[in-house]
Order: sequence, then structure tokens, then C-alpha cells
Amino acid sequence: MKNFLIGLGLIIVFSLIGCSNSESISKVQEDLKSNDIEQIKMSMWVLKGNFNDNVNVELSKEEINHLLKLYNETPEDRITEVEQVPPDLKAGVMIEMKTGTIIRIQYDGEDIYNTITNETGQRMYVIDYPELNSFFDNKLEEKY
Repeated sequence: MKNFLIGLGLIIVFSLIGCSNSESISKVQEDLKSNDIEQIKMSMWVLKGNFNDNVNVELSKEEINHLLKLYNETPEDRITEVEQVPPDLKAGVMIEMKTGTIIRIQYDGEDIYNTITNETGQRMYVIDYPELNSFFDNKLEEKY
């Protein structure tokens, strides 16, 4: 009976851990729809002389839709929670939702980072999805 209770307890604990992990991932994976978005801003850090300059980038409606599509179709197994985002970023997109949630998709030249800030706090992720990297690489090529 003792072994049965220990086994049952372990099953419950592992189930709860699995549910909490999938719940946090699914929050990242909520589909972003353009009608739920208040505004989108993209900026890049461009080297000018000895200093990096923050440059605003205008995104066309097609580019916005393409970025949202890539973000929405990112496989869940390609998203990993991280403690922090590195400071040496090259480009980023800030998406302000009508709910007040702020979603940042940032690129450091190698990795895509995703920061979600809402009323419950802030969560940071690294996204391993080459299609998103290509989006940022193409935008960077246009500016340099």
C-alpha cells in the first residue's frame, strides 16, 4: 500500500509539472491577430561612426502579416524559456496588444528572443525557428 501511494504521488507531481510547462508554452503560442494589436514598432541598432544608433523601421502591412504568420506557426518544441535576453541586440519588434500585453521579438544576429510582459509579470524565451531569423536578416540587409 505504501508503494502504491508513493507511485500515485509521483504520477500526480509529474503530471502537474507537465501541465505547468505546457501552459507556459501555450501562452507564448497564442495566435497574434492583427485586429488584437494596438501598434507594432520595429527598430534596429545601426553602427554610425563609433556609436550604435537606434533607427525606426517602417513595416509594410505585408511584412507585418508575414511576421505574425511566422510567429504564430513557430513549433512549440522550438521555444525555450530563458532567464534574460542579451543586451547586444541588432533588431527588435515591439507589439503592443489592445489588452496591454507587450510582446517583443528581438534578434541578436544569431538567436531570436521573445519577451512577453503582461499583468502577471515578464517571461523571456529563445525561439529556434530559422524562418524568423531570415525575416530579421532580410530587414537588416535592407538597412546596411
